[in-house]
Order: sequence, then structure tokens, then C-alpha cells
Amino acid sequence: MLSYQQIRNERQWKSSTGLSEQQFHRLVKYFGETYEFFKECL
Repeated sequence: MLSYQQIRNERQWKSSTGLSEQQFHRLVKYFGETYEFFKECL
């Protein structure tokens, strides 16, 4: 399995995630914020 930390170039980002590195990290940030929000609601 490929970890995102092993991805080295834009081609690998696009082929493994469908996103650019910048888009991926932005999405991870939003997922984290959403997780924290709903975790507090439960």
C-alpha cells in the first residue's frame, strides 16, 4: 500500500489520489475539521 508520505511528484499524486498535492492536503484539513466538529456533537 502506498502512503501519501511516499508520494514524490505531481504525477504520483494525480494517479494515486486523483488530486494534486495541494488539493489533497486541503481536503485532509476539511475532513479533520469536520471530524472534530461531529466528534464534539456526539
